[in-house]
Amino acid sequence: MADKFTELAAPFVLGMLDEPEARQFAQHLATGCRECRLAVQNAKRVASLLPYTAPQNEPPPELKQRLLDAIAAESKILPMRPVAGKSEAPATGPATIRSMPQRTFFQRARGALAWAAVFLLFAVGYSYFLQRDLIRQLQTELAERNAEMKLLQFELERQKTVIERIKKSSAPRLLLVELKGTEANPSGNVKVLLDPQTVGGSFIAYNLPPLPRENDYQLWFLKNGKPFDAGVFAVNEKGEFIGEVQHLPETLAGISAFAITREPKGGSPTPTMPIYWVGAVQGV
Repeated sequence: MADKFTELAAPFVLGMLDEPEARQFAQHLATGCRECRLAVQNAKRVASLLPYTAPQNEPPPELKQRLLDAIAAESKILPMRPVAGKSEAPATGPATIRSMPQRTFFQRARGALAWAAVFLLFAVGYSYFLQRDLIRQLQTELAERNAEMKLLQFELERQKTVIERIKKSSAPRLLLVELKGTEANPSGNVKVLLDPQTVGGSFIAYNLPPLPRENDYQLWFLKNGKPFDAGVFAVNEKGEFIGEVQHLPETLAGISAFAITREPKGGSPTPTMPIYWVGAVQGV
């Protein structure tokens, strides 16, 4: 009996049963049939996803009416027969039992078609959710690319500023400090440009060996014999870097040299020996 009702769960949820069938199915659910209740819950869960699927087109009213007329089946009302050994007279008035309508092939096919429609819509909805997640992922990647683009633009503007300062290096007010490689690392060249009037500085490094990811280069200036942090940097795959000297004091007086060391990622508060490049400041 449960199987006969179970196949009506999807049409019941979708409102495709005629009134007698819907009423009988509801009465059956009221008996507490676990299989049918589970079938109804599953059908409702699938049907709840339908609003997220592609728009549905309403069939023409004439076609819908013809379909409903074709599948409508009259229910039969059978008189209750007395149980053997019991009185034929009913205890309280006439009682009737409504038999299940004889389901035609079209009615059985209607249930199958309803389930097929539900699963088809579920597949469309599932595809929609997958595409929505893909769109969100692409939007996240696009935001990351935009952030990288802004960072590159900032870096480009900074290097333009440094290059302009280097172009003016022939001006008498600029000081050029050339850093030479030490025995620890004789390759590569570093040049520092200082402007005593603006108390600014830039430096350019080339042919420096790239470092592992856990290390950075760190520029230092010596003022009155003490090292001060002038910036942490990493060269590109060609061993190049262009940057500005950081943390310069209000005056360049007392600065006697620049040096570069290899430090842990992010730099160190004091230089780690040995020194890789060093150059004396003349004319300050």
